Amino acid sequence: MIKVIVPTELNDITLGQLQRYQKLTEGVEDQDILRQTMLSVFCDLDVKHYDKLHAQHVKEICLGIESLLNTKPYHERFFTLEGVKMAFIPNLDEITMGEYVDLESVGHEVDNWHRLMCILYRPLLKTFGNRYDIENYKGYDNASQYKQMPLGVALGAVVFFWNLGSDLLLDTLKSLKQVEKDEVLKEHLLKNGLGLAHFTDSLKEISLDLNRSQIYPYTLASIGLHMKQTYSN
Repeated sequence: MIKVIVPTELNDITLGQLQRYQKLTEGVEDQDILRQTMLSVFCDLDVKHYDKLHAQHVKEICLGIESLLNTKPYHERFFTLEGVKMAFIPNLDEITMGEYVDLESVGHEVDNWHRLMCILYRPLLKTFGNRYDIENYKGYDNASQYKQMPLGVALGAVVFFWNLGSDLLLDTLKSLKQVEKDEVLKEHLLKNGLGLAHFTDSLKEISLDLNRSQIYPYTLASIGLHMKQTYSN
């Protein structure tokens, strides 16, 4: 008997699994290969067992996963990653230049979302009322661990950031232009091979993409620990 553990909530899936699925299926049009890859990546099914599954079960499982990936998202400020409580940047309009530069270099491709999450979420230091502090940004050398974060949290953050954050970033960049002559700032930007004008244009392009609804149609279900559905063949 073959048992297939099926995710029933978006947070049963990790960001890394989505990235792996996208990479493996890029340019693939064969529906059977797509279904096989979906079960292999999201259900951890050994591909040698795929042909032994009932066709109806395969169809039901794949439709269920597709439904999860298209659930309406919402934003979560906190989540736990490998035992550490992580928190979303408290104020997007106070992002540092180091964060700005790395956000621009990361882009908005799914394959780089773990780096984006490393910038947006960092360990929680302390809370006071409804406010809180997080660790200072130290770059994304440890970004690979964010591949293990719940996919629902990541998708909610992506949609929230591009819908709200891009406007805040553009407003802040207007004020930053006033100090572009500052030699320290210029040195930091030149070191990374870009300038404020280039970065502003990049954010405007992202905003245009949002207006055309070109964000990946992956969304968020709900937060928490969930039981997974099991199919027996």
